Amino acid sequence: MGKLGKTLQLKGKVKALAFDGHTYEKDAILEWAMATVAPNRVYKSPITNVYGHFSFVPNHTIKSLISEMKERGL
Repeated sequence: MGKLGKTLQLKGKVKALAFDGHTYEKDAILEWAMATVAPNRVYKSPITNVYGHFSFVPNHTIKSLISEMKERGL
């Protein structure tokens, strides 16, 4: 999975929630999506292998957790 396997590395990475319900580093999932786009403009999830239309939403929960962990020095 390459970069996608590093989603939980916290420092400086923008997290995005994708159509498959999983959170990814935005740059990594965009790279994956462009490499796996099907002719009908749907994308394959790297975790579920299900095809769908990628729409990315900032994952505010993860962002808050990361901020809290940084404040606590974790």
